Amino acid sequence: MPTPRRTQQERRAATRAALLVAATDAFGRDGYVGTSLDDVAAEAGVTKGAIYSNFDGKIDLFIAVVEEIDAAWLSVLAEVIKETADDLPMMISRISDSLRDGLAPRDETSLITQEARGLAARDADARARLATSQRDMLTKVEGVIATLTDLAGTTPTVPVADLAAIVIATATGLSDLAMVDPEAGHRARIAMLPAIMGTFLGGNGVIAG
Repeated sequence: MPTPRRTQQERRAATRAALLVAATDAFGRDGYVGTSLDDVAAEAGVTKGAIYSNFDGKIDLFIAVVEEIDAAWLSVLAEVIKETADDLPMMISRISDSLRDGLAPRDETSLITQEARGLAARDADARARLATSQRDMLTKVEGVIATLTDLAGTTPTVPVADLAAIVIATATGLSDLAMVDPEAGHRARIAMLPAIMGTFLGGNGVIAG
């Protein structure tokens, strides 16, 4: 039986996905400045025109990569919550493990997100685009925290939005520390992430049962 031909929408989605994979590899390996759209197109096995059919340009592609990294992180958390909804201690342990593994030093995603912060500091357009992406990320992390506290039967004593900002700021700081000093970063991740999770859910001054 012949394989059904893909629709134009399916082909476009496949091309976009291939470009994001190629761009993640290229940006992670060569950095934003060192990566050209020609490099990404060649790595994805498409024409440069295919990039402009899916993205507005290099900065748009870079931000899309950052958003994909964030989405993957949130997807892992959502899956853990779903799988451990009836076992809160296991949920805390697995989320801590997932966060720790996701902040491994010197991997391509850490390099990309670190460079995104530097780019935002120097480029107003990039800063505006990334700020929008970060606000969306904060909203989604708020949802994760709300789910966790509901399952734990606890009530935050500070706004969930502030807790979400603390999670992201801590993750960012740990990633930066690990980039410079992997051993110190590893120790901090081991010690701090379970402590943060326990504080959010265990009533240690942040959450009241």
